[in-house]
Amino acid sequence: MAIQAVSLDTSDSELVEEYCNLENECFKQVPGGVKRTSKQLLLDIAEGEQCFSLCKGDAQVGFFSAKKIKNEETGEEFFELESLGVSEAFRNQGIGKEGLLMFEQLAAENGYEKLSMICADSNPAIYLYERLGYQKEKMLSTWYMTRDKKRDLYEQENKQ
Repeated sequence: MAIQAVSLDTSDSELVEEYCNLENECFKQVPGGVKRTSKQLLLDIAEGEQCFSLCKGDAQVGFFSAKKIKNEETGEEFFELESLGVSEAFRNQGIGKEGLLMFEQLAAENGYEKLSMICADSNPAIYLYERLGYQKEKMLSTWYMTRDKKRDLYEQENKQ
């Protein structure tokens, strides 16, 4: 069964909540405890983020979101992948790759030639991105988890 990208209907509070729940499930291991509420999601959408559910039949199996970014110094605009995730039950079935290709198609349809994303080097998805030709442009930071796993630490790599 083919995967479809369905634009999030923000007028349906149940769909918005389901999207947030899946996003939070997928990112629960991210250092810093990343968790987005429905209210925050709607604010992010109002500021230009586009959110899509990845569906297999009637089931939401993943998601991605993207937005236009403008480099204030150069004026250059590019399209950034804000998030991409697949429900644990549906991983290793090519759905993440399909989502990434759909993000690229959306960028092309909107005239963007330059794409970007921020990905933790500990995120297993980094191998998918590299296989599809993405390259590290710069290291922004490194995330560490303490041995007791009770709190997360964040350390800047590029101190100036």
